[in-house]
Amino acid sequence: MFLKLSVCFLVLFAAVAIPQQKDVFRAGSVIPEFGKIASVDSDVKLSADTELKICFDVAEKSGAKINRTFDSAARFINVNVDGGADPKKVSVAIVVHGTAAIDVSKNEFYGNENDGIENPNAAIIAALQKNRTTIYLCGQTAAWRGIGKEDLLPGVKLAPSAMTAHALLQHDGYALCPF
Repeated sequence: MFLKLSVCFLVLFAAVAIPQQKDVFRAGSVIPEFGKIASVDSDVKLSADTELKICFDVAEKSGAKINRTFDSAARFINVNVDGGADPKKVSVAIVVHGTAAIDVSKNEFYGNENDGIENPNAAIIAALQKNRTTIYLCGQTAAWRGIGKEDLLPGVKLAPSAMTAHALLQHDGYALCPF
């Protein structure tokens, strides 16, 4: 009985505590509509000389919402620029493959695959591209899924493969984000 009451208390406490934690997140200064950040008294200091080059890999589609990896890329930009890095020295690349390929398609193609809805990722992709983010779609995935260049959102680049895009980005000094 005591164990059951303890578990119930912990579940109720967690349910109350979680919403309070979300209140600490705010809009970042670079991409305020996406990638909300929390202010942190960090021991890692960034300066205007800090150069950051990171690559995100996204393989799973988002459903009818913004792809979480795209929002993470916006967060990366916001948190580092707000932390002191020069926005011109924060470079992000996103390599898209697998079922996530649909998330970089124009509304017409996206809607044909998703009950006629518009692509919820279009606005965040445009915002990321305005802020030094390059987005690559795996050409092998595109061929498999019947996605042509004409089906892609503006600015999305078609790579020969996701593996090729990652290899070239690593050669150019991009680190792969581990999550």
